[in-house]
Amino acid sequence: MKIYETSSGLGYKQYAYLIRIKKSENGHDYLCIGTKSSRGWDNYVIGEIVEDLEDYSVKESGYKLHDSPLAGDYLFNYWVSNFNII
Repeated sequence: MKIYETSSGLGYKQYAYLIRIKKSENGHDYLCIGTKSSRGWDNYVIGEIVEDLEDYSVKESGYKLHDSPLAGDYLFNYWVSNFNII
């Protein structure tokens, strides 16, 4: 499972960590699994879907799934174990 990062719409050296969910009109939809920012951003909420993010604004990340605040959550672990790679 690939984890991506983006700084689109965020400040300097602030990132959102994402898992690609499905193809969308202009790019892909992603699940936000973590952030590295000094303040909250409405468009990157952990556990919520980021819709229609263009491919040029994301890159592969070294972020580890077990570093996510969602790690250990039963439903998240079930989803990860049954995830189909896109």
